[in-house]
Amino acid sequence: MLAEQSEDERDARILVNFNFDDINMESFRAYRNRLAALKPDHPYNGSDNVVFMRQVGAGGRIGIAAKKD
Repeated sequence: MLAEQSEDERDARILVNFNFDDINMESFRAYRNRLAALKPDHPYNGSDNVVFMRQVGAGGRIGIAAKKD
């Protein structure tokens, strides 16, 4: 339970000074392929990669996730 809590906190951290080039593309493609296989009609499947990252909450205005002003 404690390990899960710390993992959730890591997933919620904002990574500054990162951009799309820092993403492991093999993992990213696997994630997109899984969504497409499980939900072929999902509207995110038609999005380009950068828009897709924003739609799933993994991208923002600055780096991978945007800090709130």
